[in-house]
Amino acid sequence: MKAYTNFILPVLILVTVMINLNAQDKKQSDTLQVAYINFNNLKWADRAIGATLSSTTEKNVQDSGSMGYYFQWGRNFPIVYNGGLILVVIGPLSATKAAQTNAFITSEKEFRYDWLDIQNDSLWASPEKQPCPAGWRLPTKEEAQEIMPFYSKTLNTHFFKIPSKKEAEKIKGIYTDVKTDVKHEEFQDSVHEGFGITSQYISNGSNTIYAQKTKKDATSYRIRWEYLGTDSAHYLKITLIPNSSFAGKNSLSAISNMDWNTNSEILLIPASGFLYCITGELLSKGEFGYYWTSTPEDVAASRMSFHPTHSFIYSMHRAHGFPIRYVRK
Repeated sequence: MKAYTNFILPVLILVTVMINLNAQDKKQSDTLQVAYINFNNLKWADRAIGATLSSTTEKNVQDSGSMGYYFQWGRNFPIVYNGGLILVVIGPLSATKAAQTNAFITSEKEFRYDWLDIQNDSLWASPEKQPCPAGWRLPTKEEAQEIMPFYSKTLNTHFFKIPSKKEAEKIKGIYTDVKTDVKHEEFQDSVHEGFGITSQYISNGSNTIYAQKTKKDATSYRIRWEYLGTDSAHYLKITLIPNSSFAGKNSLSAISNMDWNTNSEILLIPASGFLYCITGELLSKGEFGYYWTSTPEDVAASRMSFHPTHSFIYSMHRAHGFPIRYVRK
């Protein structure tokens, strides 16, 4: 039988943001200017909400201090995980009861894996409704799509590397259309439906994906995703070269040997794991990275995702607990 215990909700002062956790759905307030990273025409906060360390160095993103709080989609209550047990209640709950609950709200398939009893797609529809500092917000799916691979049937879901049989079975239990005939070092093309972005991908079959993304206005940029770190502390390193292309390069070696340093923009994202919607347990910390966007999708919501075999944008159940990396123009 699983035991659950309560946790203390402290007032935590970060270098850049003060977070008040004494009451349900308290929004963060600016006390000092939020530190940020310029990346793909957006200002990305230098850390997830609640993180005590910035995600600006490869040392920091392998430290638990960079991982921050966990949020269920559309719910502004931060779940603080400090290595122990957390308080959970069986859901789904009504909006009124959820607002009075200082705990993780579980949910199962019969309830759409949603913490809320009646689906509400407008919970994070505007920055004012989100748990970010004033003037900041969650990224949208479209903004995330510009810096992540896109999940589609034309691309392999495990494009980083070919999974073992055990890994493949695990992935098939979570995702559909999983293939085992990955052809690395060959170009794969994808059109991001609804966003007007086309991409050309190539992978080393181990830990790196390269892509050339082209927008509606024909502006192209190169982007590289690297899954790095130790066995217990991985992270995603995204390197973007604005206003550039593969320039006719047609092989993995030629593309990997291009200049990936000059004018580069870099975003580091720790693998914070996630709180499982059915039990509230923290799973896959140091291996998986899931981060919410503000965009609902059917009964789920869109999120950025990466782990040893894949990296892409995909939808996931709203009762899961994921971190938030906030942005502004």
